[in-house]
Amino acid sequence: MDAVSHAETIEVAYQNSRSELLKYATAITGDRQQAEDILQDAWLRCTAAAVSEQIREPIRFLFRVVRNLALDYRRRRTYEKRYINVEVDERVIDAARAHEASPEDAAISTQEIRMLMTALSELDHRTRMAVEMHRFENAKLREIAETLGVSLTMAHNLVAEGLRHCRNHLRRAD
Repeated sequence: MDAVSHAETIEVAYQNSRSELLKYATAITGDRQQAEDILQDAWLRCTAAAVSEQIREPIRFLFRVVRNLALDYRRRRTYEKRYINVEVDERVIDAARAHEASPEDAAISTQEIRMLMTALSELDHRTRMAVEMHRFENAKLREIAETLGVSLTMAHNLVAEGLRHCRNHLRRAD
């Protein structure tokens, strides 16, 4: 079989099982519109795969790709709900857009950033890295511990010590 006939096999399987694929994706995501998008993405991925390789069980392959994409979507949505505040009051957004920093506010912010950078530069490498990972990259203590090759307790202590140093540095400046 050549690449064209592999793609045709996938196309026939897709057309014959599209409604079942849509139900399957909708059941996983809970969102029919998103399920439609997942089917489109699955179609593109499956036809691309069929060009370079023979797919022995096209329907099973389609369902597996749809399942993986739908689960990825569900995981991403769960993560966003947990860590990203998507339920923001529109009045807060409008107020933030309307507020422009005065030159004084901008100067104070710039000065505070410089002081914070100075405080960070005073830390030893490991503590600075722990603070930066925790505060700027939102890394969990477990990830910091693994990256630095220390215990979870030590990672906690490094972050706490670094934050305390930065806070004290900023207080002294006031």
